[in-house]
Amino acid sequence: MKKPIVILLTLLCLGSLSTIQAAADGLKKPESSAPTNLIDDTHKTVSDTILLFTNRVDSFFGTQRGDEEANGSKLRVYVDHNFREYENDQSRVDLRFTLKLPQLEKLFKFKFEKKDPQHSPSVKKEESQTIPLDKEEEKSLLDIPRNLFRKWNYGISTGVKVAIPPNPYIRSRLRRTFAFSKFEFNPTQELNWFLEEGLGYNMSNDLDYQVSDWGLLRITNSLNWTDQQDEVFTTHGPNFFLGLSDKSAIQFYLLAFARNKPKYYVHQYSFGASYRKKIYSNWVYLSINPSITWPETRQWARVLALNLRLEAVFGSL
Repeated sequence: MKKPIVILLTLLCLGSLSTIQAAADGLKKPESSAPTNLIDDTHKTVSDTILLFTNRVDSFFGTQRGDEEANGSKLRVYVDHNFREYENDQSRVDLRFTLKLPQLEKLFKFKFEKKDPQHSPSVKKEESQTIPLDKEEEKSLLDIPRNLFRKWNYGISTGVKVAIPPNPYIRSRLRRTFAFSKFEFNPTQELNWFLEEGLGYNMSNDLDYQVSDWGLLRITNSLNWTDQQDEVFTTHGPNFFLGLSDKSAIQFYLLAFARNKPKYYVHQYSFGASYRKKIYSNWVYLSINPSITWPETRQWARVLALNLRLEAVFGSL
């Protein structure tokens, strides 16, 4: 009896938000005007508090920042309801807080520069004569480190996975994009550490094809490992992303999931879609994800599932 009531209340809330959004869109007011309803006022207060806290923490590592200056820190609140064949329905509320500290991240960033020859160490005359190089060859050799790394994007991010107790983490990410014609190859390496799970490693080698301004085809190949489980999981298959409007998009996917214990093998196939829509202002989203899976644990029998998610974003948008 409780489940229909929960679903009904959720739908009523979504309808109310949509009505509020439609009414707000119909009012002509200057862009600089302050929020005029309790929902937006509350959102602004929470967001400003998050930015104030993170900027004050970040100022410990570098220059003082404005109290409300956007730095990328955000709090995401998820309300999920899952329907899965052969299993009981499940509802949960999840919080994810991403703490961004730009000044601290700068301390870890690598910067490759060519040294000024006037300030470089002197070289003995007899040593310099052993490898005769013309100016072009010398310049090419000096540029090798810079050319190898200048197109790689490197960054470090920190955050807290909200739980009891809180589970802080740090991530180091290396990424590069190789573009040729309408294709893009995006190799990404990520090393992370969680207080509870310990060390982890993620790798993805996605190949993207731009179908048009509104469509993208992606061939996914990813690998995940954690020291806690000490097992490798991989994902392979095509994804198609379709932009429906400025506020909504949909993704279709057909994926194979594999693991390496007791030997490397595929343990599940999945086909589904994920629809995401901005339903209020620029910080409340609704996601609907119907899917069909064929897990090895059920002798490859079909399993239907549906996930409904309501998401609110606070902090940097």
